[in-house]
Amino acid sequence: MRFLLTIFLALMPMLASAQGAATLVADSVFVPAGSQQLIAQGNVEVFFDGTRLSAQRITFDQATDRLTIEGPLFVTGSDGMIFTGDSASLDPQLRNGILRGARLVLDEQLQFAASQIDRVEGRYTQLYRVAAASCHICANGETPLWEIRARRVIHDQDERQLYFDDASFRVVGVPIFWLPRMRLPDPTLTRATGFLIPELVSSTSLGSGIKIPYFIPLGDHRDLTLTPFLSTSTVTLEAAYRQAFARGDITIEAALTNDDNSSGARAYVNARGVFDLGKDITLRFGIEYTSDDTYLQEYDYSSRYLLDSEVTLARVRVHDRELTEASLTFTGFLHSGERATTLYPPLANMSWERRLTPSWGGTMSFTSDLQSHYRADSTDIVGRDVARIGFGTAFRNDHVTQYGLVVDGTLGFDFDYYNVSDDSLVDDTMRSTIYAQTTLRYPMIRQTARATHVLEPMVQLAWSDLQGDTVINEDSTATEFDQANLLTLSRFAGEDAVETGLRGAAGLSWTRVGTNGWDSTLTVGRIFR
Repeated sequence: MRFLLTIFLALMPMLASAQGAATLVADSVFVPAGSQQLIAQGNVEVFFDGTRLSAQRITFDQATDRLTIEGPLFVTGSDGMIFTGDSASLDPQLRNGILRGARLVLDEQLQFAASQIDRVEGRYTQLYRVAAASCHICANGETPLWEIRARRVIHDQDERQLYFDDASFRVVGVPIFWLPRMRLPDPTLTRATGFLIPELVSSTSLGSGIKIPYFIPLGDHRDLTLTPFLSTSTVTLEAAYRQAFARGDITIEAALTNDDNSSGARAYVNARGVFDLGKDITLRFGIEYTSDDTYLQEYDYSSRYLLDSEVTLARVRVHDRELTEASLTFTGFLHSGERATTLYPPLANMSWERRLTPSWGGTMSFTSDLQSHYRADSTDIVGRDVARIGFGTAFRNDHVTQYGLVVDGTLGFDFDYYNVSDDSLVDDTMRSTIYAQTTLRYPMIRQTARATHVLEPMVQLAWSDLQGDTVINEDSTATEFDQANLLTLSRFAGEDAVETGLRGAAGLSWTRVGTNGWDSTLTVGRIFR
């Protein structure tokens, strides 16, 4: 707010040596005869150093050394602070003064409505009879979902802290708890020890409760957030730990629960990380664990019914167009009565791919991969272990005609060898697959003032033939048909099952990209055999 002093110093002839440049726009600016006042009135707009002030009238009285601002006034600072009010009386340095019928908005996240705001020493903002909420204070008399009411709130602009006196936390107008003193970091401070904005929770299984997160920075590269969750049916402690390293980062999320839905303690852990090991090698890992199969869904931690723990090493050499990847995956099945190790055994996988660009055009790719499913149970058939090694090569080329038609063609060959143990009904098998496909797409674009529309009809003709024995299906037991695999050669999730024969597909895709950031996509399609 110090920009106001600069404005008036720049405008007053006797202080023409003031530093800084400001812009003042008003219907009229004048100095009354015989007075020491400068008055700007009528749609007053002041711009200075990224800050904007709007008011109906601003008066600087040199005799009293005061600024009088008549509103409604609106101040937007370059630091994200927003002041509104009916009127204000401040000293020229704007270090001390009063704003009446005022509101303060911090970082467009937290808004305070107060009967009066005092500025003290240019650092402290004191608010009286305050209502604070994370959204706009309801101006039409409606009660906000939650709010904090206090007799006084002090905002320390340097320390970026909020101090509440006589604070009452309310939900839809009903007081939930009261504290004589409370301190919170303001929204612009991202790393300070203290409570974060609470969250209300209500569900049929957990009842009504509240989460109160407490943030603890552990230096400039790691932190810990502890969140007690208290409700009519549960006592839960959630924790989130983050740490950044010079070449990577890790995140660990966990929870420990004692509730009415289980006789013992319940828990879950989700740890993940990524590291750059140098020489184009990246290490990724993810570890997931839960104590029972309904815990994650009941507490809305995850809607998944499969948990994967995976360690992956990948090497990508961009200049050589080469990708090498090795991974080990353990899958847990979150469904009562099912055996995860039987349906989803631990999976070890290694793959390599190299792409070449021939002089005649297109892309030639060479691939190889090794995959192994292992079950600890050695019982015949039930404890079946399967290992597969595969090799493949493919040529792909695409072309855009002068009329905008996109033509894409692929021709390829795959070979797989399966080694099976602990299953007396299946022998080692080999198979080979040859395939070809052609895809035609004709994207059409239309632009308007509000959005860009893309309409794309598409057709595909594909053929593949399989030679060899039937193989054990471990990774393609289920298939899903959606817009992502409408034009793919095979719609199975894994490598064990292969679509064969002559087939076709046709579809129509419409995409809208709005200037307001809203995007939408609609795709319809059908497969013909």
